[in-house]
Formats: sequence, C-alpha cells, structure tokens
Amino acid sequence: MTSPSSIAITHAWVDVRPPASLQALLERSVGAVLAPVTGDHRLRRARVRIGNVPGSLGLRLVALVPGGHAFELALQIDVLPASSLDAADSLKRQASSWMSLWLQGLGPVAGHTTVAAEGSSLGPEPQRTAGQQAGQAIEQPLMDVLRAWQAAEAPWADAQATQRAIVQALRAGGCFTTSHKEGSTTIGHDGRGFVRVDEGESPGLQRFVTEGAMLRHVRARYDHDITLHVARAELSEADAWRLIHRQLDAAAAAHGPVRRAASLFNLPVLVTVVVGCLVAGGLGYLRWHPKAEALRASSTAPRVDRVVPPPIGTASAADWQGLQQRHRQAVEAAKAAARPASR
Repeated sequence: MTSPSSIAITHAWVDVRPPASLQALLERSVGAVLAPVTGDHRLRRARVRIGNVPGSLGLRLVALVPGGHAFELALQIDVLPASSLDAADSLKRQASSWMSLWLQGLGPVAGHTTVAAEGSSLGPEPQRTAGQQAGQAIEQPLMDVLRAWQAAEAPWADAQATQRAIVQALRAGGCFTTSHKEGSTTIGHDGRGFVRVDEGESPGLQRFVTEGAMLRHVRARYDHDITLHVARAELSEADAWRLIHRQLDAAAAAHGPVRRAASLFNLPVLVTVVVGCLVAGGLGYLRWHPKAEALRASSTAPRVDRVVPPPIGTASAADWQGLQQRHRQAVEAAKAAARPASR
C-alpha cells in the first residue's frame, strides 16, 4: 500500500462569536495569519507547517444558523510521495494533536477526521450556472457579516500602526504574559514606564527606557512563537506584529502582577522594608534576651565614665581630689542602678 498524497483533518461547530473574533483567537493559538482568499469571501487560509511538512489551515464560514455561525476548520498536510505508511500515520497523529491544541477553548461541538487522496475540503467553491447563482443568492444578513469580516482586515496592513496599538493597549492596562515551569513573565506598564517582571525561581525586574526598546524586546521574545508553524521568510513584518498583538491580554486584572511586582522592586520601598525588618528584629531580640532589662537600663544610664579635669590654675589639688572622689561615687551608683534585681 502507498501512502496518501495529503491528509485532511476537519472540525465543524456552531459559535455565537462573529468570524473576526474567532479568527483572532485562532491566530493567537496557531501563530499564523488567516488571510482572505480571492474569490471566496467566506474563507480565510494560512500556510502552515507541521514539522517540516508544508500544509494549509482554512477557516470557513459555512452559514448563519439560529444558534450563531456555522464554521469549519480544515488542516491539510501534503505528504511526500516517497513517504511510507508509518511516516504518514505519524504525520497524521502530529497534525491531529496540533489541531486539538489550537481548538482548545473554541468549543467545537462536532468534528470528524478524514484522509483524502487528493484535493482539500476547503478548496474553491464549485462553479454554478447563472440560474443556480440567482436561485441561491446570499441572503442579506450573511452579506452584512461578510462585510464586517472583510472590514476587520484593514487595520493590520501597517506594522507601525499595530505597534502604536500595542503601546496604547499596554498603557491602558494590557500586558503580555507567559507562564513556564519556573514561574511567569509579564510585560506591561506600571504607571511610570514599561517593565518586564519575572516571578518564580528567578524573580527580577527590567525597566525599558523607551517605547522602542520595549517593542524590540517583545519582537525578539515572540519571534519563536510566530515562526513555529510559519516559515520566517514567508512572514511579513506587518503579519509578525499582527500575531504579536494577538498575544496581548487586554484584561486589567492581568496587569495586576506588573504593578504589584514592580512596586516590590522600587528602591524606596525596599529600603523601608529592610529598615522595618531590622527594627522589628532588634525589638524581638530585646524581648527574649535574658539581660534585656539591664541592657535597656544601661542604655538610659547617665554617662559618667570619665571626669574632664578643670583648666590649669582654676582649682587646687584638694578640689581636684574631691572631684575625682565624687566621680567614683557616681560611677558606682550608676552601675548599681543598671544591675538587675536579684530574684
């Protein structure tokens, strides 16, 4: 038996979200731009790679239904002619795993998997005669949905405009957040500037001097994610920043770790915390120390450890001896007052 020439995995479901919102979620999950297809306004398609094998991922708006929008997502992978059945099966399992990962959170209610010898489930629509086209004209509600979907593509043509949108979103409370086994990393704006906060095993704070420095850091940080399934040579700068923008967490609650962690690394706050800890530790030491009373008493006892002699010629020898005697008596009295009472 020979291996199939292509593998097609499709999922169909009904979703209440409009096509543009669902497309944004898929682009965030997949890391590939689903671009419009000429001649088919219901379809968005991206060139993807599973490992080193090229393929395509397509999202089609099938119809408007009472429960929302009926969608179909299809992944087609081209199998090399010389591939064995084992290699084709392994590729199919990889493709199925990636499809399941991409669909997490989207809630597909039905799905099926097919292996096709040729062609794609999301190919061009079949040609119809003029009579068929007139009899099956697209109803007005669907046309409105398709126009809104097409209009949502316009803002992404300019990379600099997307960068400005990212800066505005971060200032408004959005952030980039990634979690890993050692902790998490958050990039956002703490009210004074753009910062990167690392929490977990290696906590740290990096403050960016300019917007450009922050954007360069974000671009380098997400380069691996946005080229995992797309060849770097095929990714334009506008599409790269579009995919990075998809990774933004716009919820203000997600921005909390930035403000909280950044305040902990504020130098005046750190100094205050350290001094407070030292004072609290000193007071605790005095509470349990067995000679605490003597230490406190000695700290408040008058300083009578020495006598400053009067200037020469102002006092006789007898006066000086009397002054020394009174000094010794004062020292003994101070020591007796500082000595703890016997139990």
